[in-house]
Amino acid sequence: MKKLLILALAVMMLTSMLAIGISAADEVTFSEDVGDIYVPVTNGDNTPVIDGIINDSEGYTDPVRIDAHNASTAWTYRSRVLNTIDFYSAWDETGYYFGAEIVDPTPYPSTFSPDNDDDGEGSAGYGGNGDVIVFSIDPLAIRKGVGRYDWESSAPTAWYSIVPMADGSFVVYRTQYNEGDITDEVDAALIWNGDGTWSVEVKFTWEMLLEDAAASVSKSVDELGYTVADFAKQDAVHNAMIRYMDRWAYSSKDPYSGYHVGYLDEGARFTISCNITTSDGYLADGVTPATHGNGKDAQVYGIYLHMSEGKRYTSGDYTYISINNDTEAKILSYNGAKVDPLIIPKTIDGKTVTYISAKAFQSLAKINIYVPATVQTLEKNAFFGCLGTKLYVVEGSAAHTFAKQYFKTTHVLSCDVHTDGEWQVTTQPTCSAYGAQKMCCAVCGLQLKTASVSKLPHTEGEPTITTVATCVGNGIKTVYCTVCSTKISSTTYSDPDNHAYPDTWYYNGVDFCQGGYKWRNCTRCGGEQKSNEGITECVAGEWFTVIEPTETTNGFKVKQCVYCGKIMESEMIGRLVDKVINSLTIEVFELDEGVKDMFIAKGAHMYYRQVANNKIYGEYAAKLETKDWYTSYKVAEPGVYTVYIRYNDGRAPFYYHVTIDLPVPEVKATTNGLDVTLEGLEDAKVIRMGKGDVEVASIKSAEGYRTTTPTGNPYTFTMKSAGLWTVVVEYDTGVKVKVLVEVTA
Repeated sequence: MKKLLILALAVMMLTSMLAIGISAADEVTFSEDVGDIYVPVTNGDNTPVIDGIINDSEGYTDPVRIDAHNASTAWTYRSRVLNTIDFYSAWDETGYYFGAEIVDPTPYPSTFSPDNDDDGEGSAGYGGNGDVIVFSIDPLAIRKGVGRYDWESSAPTAWYSIVPMADGSFVVYRTQYNEGDITDEVDAALIWNGDGTWSVEVKFTWEMLLEDAAASVSKSVDELGYTVADFAKQDAVHNAMIRYMDRWAYSSKDPYSGYHVGYLDEGARFTISCNITTSDGYLADGVTPATHGNGKDAQVYGIYLHMSEGKRYTSGDYTYISINNDTEAKILSYNGAKVDPLIIPKTIDGKTVTYISAKAFQSLAKINIYVPATVQTLEKNAFFGCLGTKLYVVEGSAAHTFAKQYFKTTHVLSCDVHTDGEWQVTTQPTCSAYGAQKMCCAVCGLQLKTASVSKLPHTEGEPTITTVATCVGNGIKTVYCTVCSTKISSTTYSDPDNHAYPDTWYYNGVDFCQGGYKWRNCTRCGGEQKSNEGITECVAGEWFTVIEPTETTNGFKVKQCVYCGKIMESEMIGRLVDKVINSLTIEVFELDEGVKDMFIAKGAHMYYRQVANNKIYGEYAAKLETKDWYTSYKVAEPGVYTVYIRYNDGRAPFYYHVTIDLPVPEVKATTNGLDVTLEGLEDAKVIRMGKGDVEVASIKSAEGYRTTTPTGNPYTFTMKSAGLWTVVVEYDTGVKVKVLVEVTA
């Protein structure tokens, strides 16, 4: 078994780590797959050195981060994705290179593995009882034919568990198929730093991967029908998966309560990097993702390793693969906007452009595209969907051959080295907008450059006042272009006579109407303006109350001249005692032995003559005395009424107004022959009716008078004869509503 010195590991370190809280990444939830990884082929110059140290000189992919964004928890609802893994890949004809750099805030190396398990508690499932990184590869997507993955019941590919040991060694343990310790069968190295970071490199031979793939479907290599050449070839795609068994010693602090080293089902955190896929295109026909536990499983893994000839880059508008020892670029796609012309560069990031892949340029219709002579290979659909597009190609180049075959009438022989022509204006400038010009090759006509054309000068108009000058501040005059209205210049000007006088005038102390004057002051500078213009006689102002009325005394109001103060009109304000009641019965309490008589009149009045003209009820002292100086009267309808009391003892008459505020229901009547249906009868007490149009007070003496008691709302009753009838609905409140109804026989 290979050994590797652990640089720093102590029990003290383990106990101190128990205080670690949840990291920020702990709050992140799964959002996407790891997805496609283009794995570069290596050669003698950049083949990885298996020493546990991953550096830029080795031919690995750029690091692919695996964390809570693309790693789902599993096994227990308390699982957390606390660790991060930077994953590296490379390949050659002999094998696949796996590299990983791990950051784990709860480091815990294994104390035993299945091959050195003395107490029987080891687990072949992960090859150790501590932190374990597990790599699984599914060459040529064999797993698509197996179906749903369930780690408890099936494992369609072998697992390669890489296990740091507490004694300074490490183990590479294969589980699920061909189970056993394979540390001496692979080229591997591991560095455990003891601070929660560790790294590993392993080279798996294609022969081993082929044998394990065959075992996963219970076949021999010959029966499987694949060879190493099928696995180790450019453009092959292999599904892959990374698991991380993240162990943690027992702690009383959440979220770690109940988590401890021991059996696999006793609460250890367990993360599967790719047990979800969001890429439906990778599923077999009729296969849909399934659900398992608190995570989701899919029929294929969420990492897709594309065996490529070089590293995949995106630079500016292009995505390309670096080939031939990082000296040439193979364009995979153009990602930029549609421009005309589109000049494909001869180099990208210092690498010569020699290859254009199928569909690298798509749907760029009706433009001109220049293909440099450096391009040696163009796949058939390199310009897929570019209808009406014209290719500019160098005579005798690979692009020329391509154009003659696929762009027979839409290609132009161009220059390998272009010659600048004269500038040509394509859009004339104005005073508000730049123009445009282009330069084309003087030999082949390819557009090489574009540039703007300076704006034309503005046309000045007459100065316009944009800020008015005042007696204390300058104004502004602005000049605008008469063509585009752009502001050209502005100047200040003054106007010391431009005062701001208010509308209100003040008057001197003498009688203005006999020779006084009025004045006002500028609100800006305080300057005074005097005048008696237009003032020849007294002018009455608004009413002004001199004496406020009370319940027992009248008030007094006047109109004065606004100039000299002379009283021009006067008027008494009557005594007003307003009462608001919600009953049709007016009760009168303001009575005593000195009362002569009392009247109730319809409307609001101040004088006896007005009351007498509108009187609806009255009583004299003799009758009031029999009622102990109290009386009441029920009026027919809501409204305003006046109570007027006269006295024998010399007191002035006393009056007040009563407002009866009662809602008047809306009664709707419909007829059907002699039948009448009334609506709006809620709280109605009795319905009275009489022939003809009669007053409410006279309804009882009307021809054909009768009454009925409503039993519902609406309520229907029958008239005695055809013709016009007066219907009076009386409510519990005393309100009476009159309705005229015309019925027919």
